[in-house]
Amino acid sequence: PEKNISKWTSTSLDKLLIGKPVHGKSLEGSKVNLEQIGVPLLKLSALTDFGIDPTNIKFYDENKKNLDMNFLQKNDILISRSNTLELVGRSGRYSNDPSFCLVPDLVIKVRPDPDKINPVFLEYFLRTHKVRNFYRSRARGTSGSMKKISNKDISNTEILIPDDSLQVKFSKIIEKIDETKSKMIKHNQILTKQIDSIKIKIYRGHMVN
Repeated sequence: PEKNISKWTSTSLDKLLIGKPVHGKSLEGSKVNLEQIGVPLLKLSALTDFGIDPTNIKFYDENKKNLDMNFLQKNDILISRSNTLELVGRSGRYSNDPSFCLVPDLVIKVRPDPDKINPVFLEYFLRTHKVRNFYRSRARGTSGSMKKISNKDISNTEILIPDDSLQVKFSKIIEKIDETKSKMIKHNQILTKQIDSIKIKIYRGHMVN
């Protein structure tokens, strides 16, 4: 991306979005909890170097009707606007897991226009060294542990745009990889449960003897 040897056209991220970048929900601390009360809330740490970890959640104790405008939509892309210099600007695409999900104010949400950019391609482009270095260069703040980037920084992010056919081809490859990863995770969960079950049986057997 830094050299753009394919000579793709480029534009700023704001030209590829539906609406403008917006902050996540400003939360009331007393309503945030670990128990499954209310609606899922992705933690800031749910944004990893490899996208969104949907298991890294808390819950927000509020009626869904009062949060309609704050819920994520599938293919929304989330970008951390405040973190350490190393982690600020992490991004990931929301795949509707968990459903009816919120993000905190430290996360900025952008909604790609599918007629202008493939959301899967955009997600991975935002994770390139080119973009991450741009965000680090724009990060501000006196605290070394909480640097911040702005909505304007995100809007001005330069995005290279391949042909539609290449974007589609890329997204299909990623979808196959994600499908394989999902199957492996499920198999691993099943194996873990089986191993735990065997351990319990062995332990109980020893207790009986």
